[in-house]
Amino acid sequence: MSCCRYILSMGKLTVILIGMCVLCGCEGRKNWGEEKWQGLEYPLTATSVNVDRIIFTESDLIFIDDYVIFENWDKDKYYSVFRISQDSLKFIGSFLTKGNGPFEVNASSIHFLNRDSVLMIVAYNPRGKSFVIPVNNLKNVFDFSAWSVVDYPYVESFAYNLLPVTDSTYLMQGFGDSDDLFTLLNTGSERVSSLGVRYPDSGNEVTCYNKSQIYSGDLRKRPSARQFVYSCSNSKFVEIFTLGDSTVSNRVRLFDRLPICTQRTDGTYKIVDHHESGYQLSVTDAFIYCADPKIDYSDREKSIKRNGYSPGYVKEVYLCDWNGNPVHKYLLDRPVCYIQPDTDDEWLYAFYLHPESFEPEMVRFKLPDIH
Repeated sequence: MSCCRYILSMGKLTVILIGMCVLCGCEGRKNWGEEKWQGLEYPLTATSVNVDRIIFTESDLIFIDDYVIFENWDKDKYYSVFRISQDSLKFIGSFLTKGNGPFEVNASSIHFLNRDSVLMIVAYNPRGKSFVIPVNNLKNVFDFSAWSVVDYPYVESFAYNLLPVTDSTYLMQGFGDSDDLFTLLNTGSERVSSLGVRYPDSGNEVTCYNKSQIYSGDLRKRPSARQFVYSCSNSKFVEIFTLGDSTVSNRVRLFDRLPICTQRTDGTYKIVDHHESGYQLSVTDAFIYCADPKIDYSDREKSIKRNGYSPGYVKEVYLCDWNGNPVHKYLLDRPVCYIQPDTDDEWLYAFYLHPESFEPEMVRFKLPDIH
């Protein structure tokens, strides 16, 4: 009889465990936000974009009126400019040379402040600088006399991420002994100020220097407002917030899965759980797009085999508004990278690696009208 009771109790326990597995996912992990998009799936099919020039590099896309700019390495130039003509891109020209000269860079990121009609290029040279280019006339990108240079050699730490807020202020992620997730750089007053946003409390007993590496990520700005979205590169953690003059408010955690870390005896760290590729961000004035590469860094090769495509590419995109409300989960018909919607959320552009030629191509997906 006792044996029968044992078998019955074990059977009940098995049922309970299976139920918990179903609720928490096949790996027994708790939900972290993706469940809010259940039932909102929407399939998208790609069509080709005709580009009248070889695509050398896949990168972020910047849309300005009827033009698009992206990093494409035309000979010794970083960025290429194309005019959009229906389903085609017509090459206009290239600009910005690699080097250490007054108007040269070794590495950079490009940003468009549409309220000021200014293109900003953040150069990641030691003792950094930025270029400010008025683009009310797009020909200015080819004319150095229209450019101005902002230097900030007093920023001692090399920043992981500098996102222009205006032509003189930046949200900054850097490294050092600060417990700040973000700081505010003002090039006018030459000050770096705390915004009171600390690293998330995940129980990690690691140094601030290590936290700055663990929580390095992507920052994007809403074009018409001082709203921002941040995505951690090492886990499924995304937060929306509003930036005031010196404070942050209206914080909304869109996805809430923090990396679990331990400190090694040599001062370095190890992420022991929740170590996954973060969501890749792109934004418009209406929506936030969170693309999921679906890579578990603890078993990267298994993730790649499961996905069936190269790391960095995506087939699932979570769409929400700037209040964090879920709208759609786009299911793409092919793996792509560097997704970017146009300014009206009419088309979703991306790069696709052709399976036979292994050369990058540009495609776009028609988006549903949800305004």
